[in-house]
Amino acid sequence: ETVTTPTEQSYTFSNVTSDHSISATFTEDITYYTFSGKILYDNSSNSPLQNVKVKLILTNNTFEVYTDSSGEFLFNNLLPGTYQITFTNTNSWGGVNATDALKTARVFASLDTFNDLQKKAGDVNNDGSINSTDALLIARRFTGLVTTFTIPDWVYDSPTSIIISNQNVTLDINSLASGDVDGSLTP
Repeated sequence: ETVTTPTEQSYTFSNVTSDHSISATFTEDITYYTFSGKILYDNSSNSPLQNVKVKLILTNNTFEVYTDSSGEFLFNNLLPGTYQITFTNTNSWGGVNATDALKTARVFASLDTFNDLQKKAGDVNNDGSINSTDALLIARRFTGLVTTFTIPDWVYDSPTSIIISNQNVTLDINSLASGDVDGSLTP
């Protein structure tokens, strides 16, 4: 006789006659994990970013939480797997000024350097490099001549996916408003 459990696992019992009954309990130990961290603005005080939507996607399952006033987020009860991670910042864009345009021009001229997050924030035309066009676009947005960049208003130093396997995962993430390469915004 074959018994199929609700989780689609089958068990076969042999030598069962009509005058015998079988009673069995099957349990499966499932271990769940957490993914937590905080999102901070990459300025001199590492200001926490509140109300950032953090989204995890595993196959057809989507999980969403928002950062709290300390910039912290927490996902509970996650199964092992590779999760895609995205962020949606509900805060107002800002912080860009003439200093950002100048600093971007200096990096283009090899007179200054950016860290990886500053490179993401400074490459506002999204061509994969820091150049004079980026400096010009930053100046144009600061002066109100353009209202958007080709990149999103917020960039993060986060991977695009996380792997949950046999332990909880903690990841602190820095962010900048696009174009704010000097981190002058205080959210």
